Amino acid sequence: MKRILAVGGMILVLILLLGCSVQEDNDYGLIKEGLDYTQISGIEIGTDVYKKNVTNRNDIEIIASLINDIQIYNNSFEDPKNIEEYDIICFKVYNSEGNINTSLSISKDIAFYENKWVSIDKESYDRVIYFYENADYEELRDPLLLEAKQKRIDRKEKPISEALKGTWISETGSLIKFDENYLYQGSQYEYLFDYNIKKTDDKAMEVSIYGTKGIFVKGRELSILDIKMDETKTCMVMKKTMTGGSTCNDKFIYVDGDNITLGSFDEYFFYKYGGY
Repeated sequence: MKRILAVGGMILVLILLLGCSVQEDNDYGLIKEGLDYTQISGIEIGTDVYKKNVTNRNDIEIIASLINDIQIYNNSFEDPKNIEEYDIICFKVYNSEGNINTSLSISKDIAFYENKWVSIDKESYDRVIYFYENADYEELRDPLLLEAKQKRIDRKEKPISEALKGTWISETGSLIKFDENYLYQGSQYEYLFDYNIKKTDDKAMEVSIYGTKGIFVKGRELSILDIKMDETKTCMVMKKTMTGGSTCNDKFIYVDGDNITLGSFDEYFFYKYGGY
């Protein structure tokens, strides 16, 4: 009976928070096709190193409805908002086979979905926070996220030139590696380049890349990398300028010697500097 009353009370409050439903026009919905709660076996809701695993059918329906009601206001950001004081809420939606088929993150006024930040309606975050704080599930501490968080803290004091060394994974899953002298690229690290750090400050550097093989490219400057890192030096954005003038931007997260990825692409840092 307590469970029924609790769910009923939560539904009532959420109805009041929702006001008029926005589902009537899903052209601007964050997830265009919507979530079918009948095909969901569970939803993990996480913030920082904590999470709750939602398994009750009524609660799954509530969360699916909240996610389906998230509306996009703007697909790009001319002036990123200063919202670091708000927690990022992450969702992992599991299908009937127990596999993750949808993941997204939201914060105040913004959402990260399909590797892209967008502006969303102002009410969605408050609804999710209300559900998370009042949902009758044990709040679990994720040991892997806790370990990764401590390792990130430990990297803060590294000089940026030292923090660059090691393995980095891109948003597409490709890896690059820096050692004392070389940059390695390719699925087997088969592409080898010399590099020279030209300028540095606490969180940024300029790096020149040189060819190592071939009559026409050996010893020749091929590109310049403008690099920014977050305060933990585990998230990196890179603007590559080729000698011909063309440019491209990439995002990377540091992978440590234990093969632990120390971050995620929904970090505020990537929201702020993703277009760098």
